[in-house]
Amino acid sequence: MVAARPHRAGRRRRGAMRRDTRVDEKALDEVISRLEAEVRSKPEDALRLTQLGLAYLERGRMEEGLASLEKVVSLDPKNVTARYYLGVGYADSGKLDEAVRQWEKAAELDKDHAESRYFLGKVLAAQGKFDKALEYTRRAKEIQPGNPMVRTQLAELYLAMGKADEALREWEDLLKIQKDNLQALHNIGAYYLDRKEYEKALAYLEKARALGSTNPGLYYNLGLAYLGQRKLDKAAEALEQALKIEPGSITSAITLGEVYALKGNLERAVSLWEKVLEKRPENLAARYNVGLARYQQGRKEEAVSIWREVLERDPSYIPARKNIAIHFVQVGDLEAALEEWKKIREKIPSSPEPLLALGDLSFRVGKIEDSLRYADEFVSKFPKLAAGRLLRGTILMCRGEYREGLEEWVKAKELDPNFALANSAFISRVIWPDLVDKALKSCRTEEERSCVNLVSSLVREETNPPEGIRLLETEEKRGFRAPWSKPKNG
Repeated sequence: MVAARPHRAGRRRRGAMRRDTRVDEKALDEVISRLEAEVRSKPEDALRLTQLGLAYLERGRMEEGLASLEKVVSLDPKNVTARYYLGVGYADSGKLDEAVRQWEKAAELDKDHAESRYFLGKVLAAQGKFDKALEYTRRAKEIQPGNPMVRTQLAELYLAMGKADEALREWEDLLKIQKDNLQALHNIGAYYLDRKEYEKALAYLEKARALGSTNPGLYYNLGLAYLGQRKLDKAAEALEQALKIEPGSITSAITLGEVYALKGNLERAVSLWEKVLEKRPENLAARYNVGLARYQQGRKEEAVSIWREVLERDPSYIPARKNIAIHFVQVGDLEAALEEWKKIREKIPSSPEPLLALGDLSFRVGKIEDSLRYADEFVSKFPKLAAGRLLRGTILMCRGEYREGLEEWVKAKELDPNFALANSAFISRVIWPDLVDKALKSCRTEEERSCVNLVSSLVREETNPPEGIRLLETEEKRGFRAPWSKPKNG
């Protein structure tokens, strides 16, 4: 499942620090004219110069506003208000380094100036300087603990730094200050959604919806929460709303398609994914999903072709290659499946799955020594996984080494008492009745018999040994271990 989307504050134009406000331009021009006259008569009046600078900034006359405030600072270098608004003006002009310089000076002059520290935190966070941003924002919180904007920024900083629990505490504290704060409700919901605590997530997300939130991320997260509960109709409804609010959302479209696929409406799912591909032909998730749908519709060769296209664009797209390998197994081309799993292993060498698949498939095509080599490597690298012991024990028994094989099966059971059930697919397709009969005859302890009986309960009568290989009896008296034997031609 895709990760929850946090609620972000509304986007501002680049560098902008102040909220957009509607102003009466005519009235503001009159104020500017009056202040200009007063400044002409008292050119060193810091208060009037500050007021004029702010009026210029409000009117969008940035250069004049900055010049007025710079003059205030030249007259009174310790004027915190002028330095703070200079920072705002420079930030609105895109001159963030100069803005930071002014806010740092304001914070140095006034140890309790929360606003400068708040904006320093915002700019430094945007620059990726999270530790310093956190320091300034924490101090702003100490000065103004009830300021929702400071709390929000602190929570977002914690989130960006991977400190989700600290972010949660800030959002919860914010709700104590503003119980209907949509951003806090949404983000707490996203927190619980990421942890798959769907009921808790929905309690907050639904409250945000009831309060009238139109944030598309809210409806996307609602969709994920209902999807997690397998309430597919509600999931589809929420994701449709997310897509209605934000028609260009690729993530919402792909996830909505997944919901329709789960509902059995593959054509609707494919139409959503194909629309994504019209806009973003490079989107591999949508292309991969179209392949899944075609495979479910029985159009298997078309599906494989689509997955090949995915791999041409990104050879490391593992799900596509896995599905191709599975397809080859299903059509009986185990050698081709082996080659695909070898490529998968090259991409994810630290994963146990390719190694186990290679051991399994090598065994089934009669490459016993290769299979044993893969099993040995699996057991060495992943000693706590029972599947490797089961595979290795099975191979050893097929070589006539029943005692050694039984030891491996016992170890598998020690690692996982439900090892047989957990590996039922392997047992039913690979282990045949004659093998377990001979294994049972070789048992010396109740523990060994218990292991064999667990395996035997899942063996199918129609399962045969790998093609071209027959099991030879063990000649115990001579200490002989029968090898695998392939019949000669003729």
